[in-house]
Amino acid sequence: ILSAQLRKWGYDFVLASSGEEALKHMLMPGHPRLAILDWVMPGLTGPEVVKFIRKKMKNDYVYCILVTSLGSKEDIVEGLQSGADDYITKPVHGGELRVRLRAAERLLKAWEAIARSEAQTRAILDSAGDAVLVVDRTGGIGYANPRSSLLLGKPEQELIGASLYDFLPTNEEKTSVTNMLRNLEAQP
Repeated sequence: ILSAQLRKWGYDFVLASSGEEALKHMLMPGHPRLAILDWVMPGLTGPEVVKFIRKKMKNDYVYCILVTSLGSKEDIVEGLQSGADDYITKPVHGGELRVRLRAAERLLKAWEAIARSEAQTRAILDSAGDAVLVVDRTGGIGYANPRSSLLLGKPEQELIGASLYDFLPTNEEKTSVTNMLRNLEAQP
């Protein structure tokens, strides 16, 4: 029934007969960006597939909808706690499914726009002639461009997670940076 609805609405889809098969499809290059997973499947359950996807695919988002006949509040909470984005109960109402799919498409488009923007920003920062470090409020380095790696004499991977304070030679510089970070923190 679900396949017929999706076909009628013009969706391309892949059917999987088990949780393992669904997971195999999700881990392939060019995988679907949206997954409609039955809670009860042979092998892995829908929530188990979602948990695995969330653990392994941190930078490649898949919108996951769980479909099930389980409808108690506890079941819904459990399904969403597994990492699912949405939850729909059986029998699936076509209109409800369609609006949920549209919402998923909007979120996926927004996610893709953010990813493109981040890639453009990273390309700009990576090509900068100056050292660029992104630090958190405690001075922890979260990003270092290639120029900062060259100037500080450490590979970018070693800079990430290090403290900016480790690279400041004097107490006056450390105090100055601490004050700057506090001032930034105080701003709205």
